[in-house]
Amino acid sequence: MSLGPDGVFRSPREKLAFDRKKSRWVALAAIVLVVLVVLVDLPSHVTLADRQGDLRTFQKSIATDLAGCNAGLSDSLSAYSGIASGSSNQVSIANQIMTNDEPVCTIAGNSDIYDLATMAPPNTLAHFGLEFATNDAAAWADPNAAQMIKDAQAILANRGDLGAITDIRSRFQTMQKLLAETNSTLHTAAVQLNMNLAPITLDGLYKLPVSLR
Repeated sequence: MSLGPDGVFRSPREKLAFDRKKSRWVALAAIVLVVLVVLVDLPSHVTLADRQGDLRTFQKSIATDLAGCNAGLSDSLSAYSGIASGSSNQVSIANQIMTNDEPVCTIAGNSDIYDLATMAPPNTLAHFGLEFATNDAAAWADPNAAQMIKDAQAILANRGDLGAITDIRSRFQTMQKLLAETNSTLHTAAVQLNMNLAPITLDGLYKLPVSLR
């Protein structure tokens, strides 16, 4: 006789039968656990309409996150243009506008830009490479739009600042390219999903005077 783990004395034969029964229950429990894990990991059926809706939402999120920076850039460049054209002589106000708007285009100063920089595509769109769209869009704002505002402020202080003039022209080209690449990535996914997707438009950039483009 021997004392089992359940506190019951059993003969060798009884102990063998008990151990076999226990092993069967353990094996059955392990099988059930594996089945449950597999069922949880199985992806739910995703339709074309689901993916189309997810892409629209994803694009809208990008546009929404950029809206504040786009507005700030528009205000800052309009303020600069007013002084440069002579239609306004409120230099101190223009400077204050630029000082306030520059952080709106930075990851540190605007949670929307931070969200954009860290945004991941939904799992339903994981194979479309949409992270390139968010990377390009985030770079449109930070560092490019933010630095463009700083350049405009520097030129406002010194119309002959060649470094700022060269940089602002370069960033104008870079920002056009980044937005085009963002829209191209989104458009490629839309084509594969048999849907139409209007491009994101950001008009703040075009408040920059033609002479600085």
